[in-house]
Amino acid sequence: MTAPHLRPATTADIESLCALGARTFRATYAEMSDPAEVDDYARTHFTPAKVSAWLAAPGACTVIASTGQGDAGYAHLRHAPVPACVADRTAMELSRLYLLPSAQGRGLGAALLHRMLDEAAARSAHSIWLGAYDRNLKALAFYEARGFRRVGTHDFEFGGRVYADPVLVRPVAPLPA
Repeated sequence: MTAPHLRPATTADIESLCALGARTFRATYAEMSDPAEVDDYARTHFTPAKVSAWLAAPGACTVIASTGQGDAGYAHLRHAPVPACVADRTAMELSRLYLLPSAQGRGLGAALLHRMLDEAAARSAHSIWLGAYDRNLKALAFYEARGFRRVGTHDFEFGGRVYADPVLVRPVAPLPA
C-alpha cells in the first residue's frame, strides 16, 4: 500500500466526504445492525448541510486519509458536550474515525488517530473521548490497544432506539511507538 496522505478537509471536500462517510458507515455497521436503519442513518447524516456544519464548527478538525487508490478514510474531532462519566470536562470528542474495509489493518487508522491527538493538543485539550457501538468489537479493540479506557456510557439514538454506547477516554499524550 502506498503511504497514507493525511490532509485537512476543506469545503471543496464536502461532496466526497458525504460519499466517503456514507460508504464507510454502511460498511462498518451493515452486518451488525438492520441494513435499512444503517442506510437511513447514512442518508440523513452524511448530507452536504451536515458535513458543512462539521467543517464550520469552531475548533473542530476533519482530516481525510488518502492512499494511491484515493480517499480511504477520515476522522473528525470536535468540541461537544462531555458525558458525565468523563472526568476532564474540557475533553474533545473524537466523533468519527472511519476507514474503508480495504484500508483497514494497514496503519491508516493509527495514523489518523495520531493526527487527531496532535490536533487536540494544538487546541490545548488534555484528553479526548469517544462513544463506540458495543457490538463494534473491532473498533473497541483498536481504541483500547491505543490507550483508551472505558469510563461509562452515553446515549446514542439510532434506528428510533436509544443505545447506551461505551464511552472511552485517553490523555492527549503521545501514543507509544
